[in-house]
Amino acid sequence: MVIIGFEQAALLGIACVSDTLDVASQQGADPRFDVRLASLRGRPVRGTSGLSLLGGTPVERVRDPIATLVVAGGTGHLDAAGNTEPVRHVRRLAHQWPSGLGVHRRVGAHRGGTAGRATGGHAPGDRP
Repeated sequence: MVIIGFEQAALLGIACVSDTLDVASQQGADPRFDVRLASLRGRPVRGTSGLSLLGGTPVERVRDPIATLVVAGGTGHLDAAGNTEPVRHVRRLAHQWPSGLGVHRRVGAHRGGTAGRATGGHAPGDRP
């Protein structure tokens, strides 16, 4: 499971998703969730409050198929959706799935437009 964060992300959205899936794993979810935070070049993910999350995996290096992909929300989602680099990586990850179906089992955005843009749809507030 990969959460993609970007500049001005909503850190609460990242923490809620990661902690919820971690608790599910602790309670016996099968298969367990291996939660990773990814960002462009592995940079810290600075939230709207100015606080940062460290330890991100460079999204450019995520190659293995993943069952769940979540794109963080936050006030920076419009900038991220308008930047070809994060959109390209979200699109690449969203369309690699070992079943041959061409898409992940689960792709979602936490109040943001980047996932919608990358997967061919548009989230509310997304730029045309």
